[in-house]
Amino acid sequence: MPKTNLRQSLRQIFARLLRHGQNSGPVTCRTHKTHLSFLMTTAVFVSGLLLTAVTSAFAAPPSIEWRRLETEHFEILFDARHEQLARIYAQHAEAAWMTLAPALRAWPDKTVILLDDSVDAANGAASGFPYPTIRLWPAAPVPGESIADIGHWSHDLFIHEYTHVLNFEPAHGLWHPLRNIFGNIVRPNILLPRWYLEGLAVEMETRYSSHGGRLRSPDFLATARAMALDGTLRREEISRVNEVSLPDHPGGARPYLLGGLLWNKLSRERLKVVGDLNDHFAESLPFLLDPALEKQIGKSWAQLLEETYSEIEARARQDQLRVCGAQACVEGQAFGEPGFWTRSPTLSPSGDQLAFLTREHNRDAVLRLSTRTADAWSTAERKTDARGATRLSWLPDGRSILHDGLETFARFSERTELWRYDLDSKKRVRLSFGGRLREPTASPDGRHAFAIQLRAGGTRLVRVRLPADEAAAEREFAENSPGLIEVWHEPAGEERLSWPVIWRDRVYFIERKLDARDELWSLPLNASPAERTPTRHLPQFTSFGFLQTSSRLGLMFTSAQSGISNIYAWNGEQVRPLTNTSTRAWAATHDVTRDELIYSRLDGEGSRLRRLTRADREAMPALKLSELPRTAPLVEPLWPVHQPPEPDLGDLQSEEFTAARYMWPRYWMPYATLLPGGAFVSATTSVGDPIGRHTGVGQLSTDTRIGKPNVFLSYSNFTTPIRFTLMGDDAWDVLSGLDRRSTSADLTAQFFIPGLSNSWSAALSVSRLRTELSTSGSGSSASDVRLRAGPRVAIAYQDVSQRGHEISPESGRMARLAYQRFLPDLGGISYEKTDFSIAEFLSARTPGLSWLPSRHALALNAQASWAPQLDRLFLGPSSISLPIESQSLSSLGSTFVMRGYPSGSFIGKKILRTSAEYRLPISRPERGFGTWPLFMQRWHAAVFGDLLTLEGAVYDWEAKGYRLREVGHMYGAVGLEARLDATVLYHVPIQFTFGLHYGLDKVANPNAVYPVISFTL
Repeated sequence: MPKTNLRQSLRQIFARLLRHGQNSGPVTCRTHKTHLSFLMTTAVFVSGLLLTAVTSAFAAPPSIEWRRLETEHFEILFDARHEQLARIYAQHAEAAWMTLAPALRAWPDKTVILLDDSVDAANGAASGFPYPTIRLWPAAPVPGESIADIGHWSHDLFIHEYTHVLNFEPAHGLWHPLRNIFGNIVRPNILLPRWYLEGLAVEMETRYSSHGGRLRSPDFLATARAMALDGTLRREEISRVNEVSLPDHPGGARPYLLGGLLWNKLSRERLKVVGDLNDHFAESLPFLLDPALEKQIGKSWAQLLEETYSEIEARARQDQLRVCGAQACVEGQAFGEPGFWTRSPTLSPSGDQLAFLTREHNRDAVLRLSTRTADAWSTAERKTDARGATRLSWLPDGRSILHDGLETFARFSERTELWRYDLDSKKRVRLSFGGRLREPTASPDGRHAFAIQLRAGGTRLVRVRLPADEAAAEREFAENSPGLIEVWHEPAGEERLSWPVIWRDRVYFIERKLDARDELWSLPLNASPAERTPTRHLPQFTSFGFLQTSSRLGLMFTSAQSGISNIYAWNGEQVRPLTNTSTRAWAATHDVTRDELIYSRLDGEGSRLRRLTRADREAMPALKLSELPRTAPLVEPLWPVHQPPEPDLGDLQSEEFTAARYMWPRYWMPYATLLPGGAFVSATTSVGDPIGRHTGVGQLSTDTRIGKPNVFLSYSNFTTPIRFTLMGDDAWDVLSGLDRRSTSADLTAQFFIPGLSNSWSAALSVSRLRTELSTSGSGSSASDVRLRAGPRVAIAYQDVSQRGHEISPESGRMARLAYQRFLPDLGGISYEKTDFSIAEFLSARTPGLSWLPSRHALALNAQASWAPQLDRLFLGPSSISLPIESQSLSSLGSTFVMRGYPSGSFIGKKILRTSAEYRLPISRPERGFGTWPLFMQRWHAAVFGDLLTLEGAVYDWEAKGYRLREVGHMYGAVGLEARLDATVLYHVPIQFTFGLHYGLDKVANPNAVYPVISFTL
């Protein structure tokens, strides 16, 4: 990569990280060479880039007052309002150390724990870089999620994440002196596959939980059972198990589910293998996975996975025989589109419309609606995105649907909020702001809803008054209006409440205890607060899931009491099963008109709605509740009952958080690349506190063709809603026939624009730039020096995303407008400069383009820089030959992508460039090569055309010098590219580009067709 590109990339990557921290959300814990020097350089560079992004995402809302607790092995950073919760986690942390350290054998002196209650999504993330850090979101998981069958949530969560920290820690053999040289970036075990890292953590969370852990969960294991019975399990060979970005079932759960089953099988063969393998990989070359396992048990990982699948298939077939007997299970008739999952089917009050949630390849949750026909249901229409939604509830008018969903609150938090979707207006109305409300059920009068409200480390049952519209909701929540949210029941500690429903003048709900038992409770609707005494029901059941009501069947609920989740009905006196599936039935509604049960049933491709008629139910074997067939665990329960140790922490005293203790470098990252006639080498480091309030990056580099040092430094302060960033560099650029030295300092304030969405941001800055042009080619003599300084203002908009099977963004827009004025009193040069860029993405989803094939996209781009008063062309923007896409507000807009021409061919004071790309899919191989660290996801192609005009200079390769040009002289380029999306080093998404670029102007492009091979991280 040319040096100019690398320098610009570093600035833009850093700017992206800063911007990402402002919009932080949940982060999930995310060609072989034998030459060690190359391997080390590549490993630390890519791992460092990846982990820098993760660390940057740790930025939390700037308004929080943070405090700190310190134990022997941990530092707990927490919101000052949550000190009691922090003490609970401190206890779990030291208990986890006492439990896991003997098994994994290596541990850091201190691990930082960040309790971040700004995101209402249960999760955690662990990193060993730049220091061991665990970030925890203490929100309770939603029933039905893969992590929902928990016991003590905070304990199980911490066991999982601390397993990662201990797994990352050791560095033996040759890696040990390398860590002494390069610092904490040297962590060989972080380069292990996801199925190894996540599978081990799932195994340990189950082994060292008294009642929880995913390998004990019937619902978690139901996916493996369904895949085994439907013949899709063996499709997941060892390389696919590593992938989390494949959008088909089981999606991101692959390394957790199948890796967990693999580790369970391995642990049963040799219980102490965990520490042995961890030590082995900490001293060996990365990516050579099989020899270590073959030494331990005489098998490769692929062979072990094959044996694991054979066991799962055999047990699944046994379960099917046990559940269904001689008569096949009656599963009903599937209808609607196959979905990754479907949930929360619910009928309108009139019974003629069916609403449900499903997932698309590129959308987390979508509300769909079917209409009753003479003998079936119509094809479901897609109504609206409902990100993070878990439940639907019709309002009594039958023209609107209440649902929950994740949404940004106060710029920096992600909260579960209530929404109303209106069928007539086809719009969503937001009904809460910062309410932290989920799983709603509407009251009979439609004026209230019961919901579950999240709090730090716990839940409560509340009744919410539904505001009339979004404006009223925003006002009432801001004012905390009396009676808006009324707490009806709040359990102690981390016991989880879920799925409230109203039935027979009572509100029923599920309460999950810390020993993983579910209990069904209710409260009277019309009692005074003092008389609201909870009543427990159906104590013979210790497993409950989704609740729903039926005017004919009574209270319907999901339960895994038999080992497999099925639907049951309780009429107030008796309970009877409604389904008898061999996989998983979850969430149902009753069509009273046809007496059909509509429920979500899991199969090998995901979950799908099914209709179970009355005749179907009567055809099922006569089952008595006391005679329900029980299934054996899908994996052998080798774990003894674990009693967590109780460490004596003494009298812990919290103190004010200070960032200074974290702001010193703990690593440096080398990088080297060959250039025509030389090489580029660099050393990079970064610093930052765990909260993300203070971050910094430093780089020292050189281009051997010039032999001058380059320095880049950056510091960002995020202690207020405005992020302040100070960047400075002193670097040499190699242009076509010239060397240019640029020295700059830039102070930028980035912020969201008040009154607009988070898609809009702005920046104010002041910069100072010194530019020196060398004509000698050696960098020893300068022909021209210019000093510029002045303010800049910029505004940007971005609503582009790409997920699932999309090879490109298919809709949305990015735009940036920047104005800069250089003042003579500050720098000696006076002129104005305006930069503008816009990118638009079109597809079959765009009105008028429905004829485009699926997954095809058209990307349009325009970019302009206008500085008519500029008197020295070399101070203006220049061109580069390879694309670096960025909408960074802190970018000076000094580069224009012009493919088909050498970098630096165009420089000027007025430049206008447009580009059009037609992008189309080719194939989806979705295959790897065993345990080798390369997985090919998909091939796609692009045909492009670039067009540029400028007032400036164009390099004439025959005359070996620049020639002046005026606006109107057009320079074009066309090309064809094949692109491969892949995963390398098990964790790093990468795109390889193989193309032919052709600059149409032969004076500026002496090479005719340009062959291009590049990659983008």
